[in-house]
This record gives sequence, structure tokens and C-alpha cells, in this order.
Amino acid sequence: MVANDPAMCSRIYSTLAWAAYLKDWPGPDEGERPSAYVVLLHDKRVAEKVEWDHGIMAQTIMLGAASKGLGGCILASVDRTSLAGILELPEHLAILLVLALGAPKEKVVVEDVDEPTDRGAIRYWRDDARVHHVPKRTLNTLIHARYVA
Repeated sequence: MVANDPAMCSRIYSTLAWAAYLKDWPGPDEGERPSAYVVLLHDKRVAEKVEWDHGIMAQTIMLGAASKGLGGCILASVDRTSLAGILELPEHLAILLVLALGAPKEKVVVEDVDEPTDRGAIRYWRDDARVHHVPKRTLNTLIHARYVA
């Protein structure tokens, strides 16, 4: 399901929970909110369960959006019952993820984390200049072994 109608985008926005680590931030302000959404759906008539295809699909869409200069966020914290009602989804369609898309309004800095098992080390945060810092584990911490010539 895709939407860029402002009224529908506002209704979708109301079902989303933003940035749980940023306790004092309720989400984007009016005028900074996404201008479009993609709701990834599971058709239970096609397959009983899903495992990873929606993650691959979400990442592919986000990479495509970024290549066009758009910003985005993959949201799993969704009031699925409310959103299903808003979208008038039939029973056989289940909401997997919501992708929020639009013109980026903030600066994001990706930072290296060298502690592969420290869950707290990957908590994102904002500094006083409203720069959004997103810690990510380094490639060296993610690769278990190398067998290269």
C-alpha cells in the first residue's frame, strides 16, 4: 500500500511510534513529517508466514529512495489494529512494516561501534545541534572469520 495524500499520511502518522531511544522526542513536528508512506503487507493467502523477504524489500526501497535524495525510516512500532482499520484492510492482509519517506529535515551521522555485544552501544542520540547520531557496528565486529587468498 502506498500513500502520499496529505490526509491519509496524517492518519498513518497517528499510528506510528518514533525513535524509542529519544525519550523526549514524540516524532517529527508538523512540516517535518514524511510526505509518503509504503506499508508492507503480508498476504496470508499466499504464504502462512514471512521470515525475511519484507526486510529485503524494505531495505531495497530505502536504498532506492536514498539514491533519489529522499530520507526514510523503517518503522516496526506500529499500532497495526488502528492502521488496518484506517486502510480498511481485509482479514488476509497483515501489516509487516511501515516505510516513511520524504525530504530529509535533519543531519544524520553514522558512527562506528567496535563493541559487538554491547547492546547499549547502538543507541542513537541527538546532540545539542540536533544532529542525529546513529551508532553502527563495524564490519570487523560483524565478520566472524575470514578465509581469503
